[in-house]
Amino acid sequence: MNGTQDIAMVKVLMAQAWHNVESLYAVAQIQHYNVGGGMGPDRHPPWRFLDPTALLAFSNRNEPWTVTASWRDPETWHYRKTSPAGTQVEYAGRGDHWVYSVDGVARAQGSSATRWGDRPLPRFDVGTPAFSPLENRARCWWLNPPLWVESTQFQLLETGSIGGRRLHHVIAYPDSDALRDNRGLWDMERMEDETIYEGHVYQLWVDCNTGFFWRLAAEADNGRAWDIMMDTLEINQPPEDSPQP
Repeated sequence: MNGTQDIAMVKVLMAQAWHNVESLYAVAQIQHYNVGGGMGPDRHPPWRFLDPTALLAFSNRNEPWTVTASWRDPETWHYRKTSPAGTQVEYAGRGDHWVYSVDGVARAQGSSATRWGDRPLPRFDVGTPAFSPLENRARCWWLNPPLWVESTQFQLLETGSIGGRRLHHVIAYPDSDALRDNRGLWDMERMEDETIYEGHVYQLWVDCNTGFFWRLAAEADNGRAWDIMMDTLEINQPPEDSPQP
């Protein structure tokens, strides 16, 4: 099989990742690195080259965040972010009902039909009632391989086993045609935050069996911007922490 056929095979695998998925439970670690960004007057602070084996990057953010996502078809979505200090912020939606909680205490809740006067429905960095559970799930870009197929061009580096898991190692970079026709990954309406902007080239490790990611990394112009590594990915097994909005 030649390189073009290999890439086509990986694209099909990723495009079909959500096919026949009735439930999904994922836990991942996300680490950000100090390589500068588009914010502030100094876009490129003094470069800080890291030990390639080091996970610690910020003096005040020296542990990864934990993110947990749970989906149950057709309309149940639960997303949680846990800081290194243990603070948990989460959003759960079931059908039209939703709840936003901090450390297990509901701070806001309602339904998509809730009237907020002249104010728009609230938006949180872990989800928003302005979108259905299915749409909130689609905005979780690290769990949306089809969106990467639509938005980036691929180069397959190798296929091999890491820790007993068979993976495709792919380099992805923005597709200029996709950016003109459909902003995809770079459309803020489909994202939970601005994380994706921090990279110029992305490394993807795609599970050969499921089409979902086992790891993603963003490479900026002066170092690695972020790294996401999956701890748990269970498909079509009842999630343990189903939301109860």
